[in-house]
Amino acid sequence: MDVTRMIRDFSDKFNLYMDYEGQKKADKLMNIIMIIAGLIAFPVGYFKQQLSLSVYTLLIGCALTALITIPPWWCYRKHPLKWQKVLPAEELGKATPLKSSGN
Repeated sequence: MDVTRMIRDFSDKFNLYMDYEGQKKADKLMNIIMIIAGLIAFPVGYFKQQLSLSVYTLLIGCALTALITIPPWWCYRKHPLKWQKVLPAEELGKATPLKSSGN
């Protein structure tokens, strides 16, 4: 079986999408969490005088951010897209060929 078909079937089965409003919310939340993690990581490393603690604190913030913002949680799917209805082929008309510019 084709891998892309398997991924598409899995995605269709579990609604693995995030609408535009959800993407905006996830982006804003990612920025807020990363800024807070940075504001916590710097003083922790500074007062303990260990750069590794600062890096680990920041990595924990990155992992938390990824866990919260990457999966398409239900709160990121509250505004689904409204697609247009499919028109029958008779209503679409015939396609017109493109004219060449003579180049």
